[in-house]
Amino acid sequence: MQLQENKVTNIEIACKKINGIVIHPGETFSFWKTLGPSKAKYGYKEGLMIYGKGGLGKGIGGGLCQMANMIHLLVLHSPLEVTELHHHSDALFPDERRRVPFGTGTSVNYNRLDYRFKNNTNQDIQILTWVENGEVCGELRSESSFPYR
Repeated sequence: MQLQENKVTNIEIACKKINGIVIHPGETFSFWKTLGPSKAKYGYKEGLMIYGKGGLGKGIGGGLCQMANMIHLLVLHSPLEVTELHHHSDALFPDERRRVPFGTGTSVNYNRLDYRFKNNTNQDIQILTWVENGEVCGELRSESSFPYR
């Protein structure tokens, strides 16, 4: 249970770093360029991590893939272009009560596996992220509604 509580802390830190960022036309958002390293000295805690093909363990910053997943789902429902995406090596968690469609899981690992997307629209896009009742939330905002190019 402690790893789950720590994951919420890790996601809250990430939300604060991402919340309000504006991606201008032609710019690329990088998950790791925005967050920087997930180290204990920055407040990150040990959380659940997936290693290799289906291995589970704990590590500092564990759970940040859930943050990348949420951003990826927002991007999938927009005209933005995913430019770097890595899936988890295996679907380790059951489908029961699943709220994320298969094939949308996003794996991130600092300096190895990033999540990036490009603003290929003609408008600024703002990312809003927060934690509410223990769940990661987010939305994309722009001057006009999607879709546009």
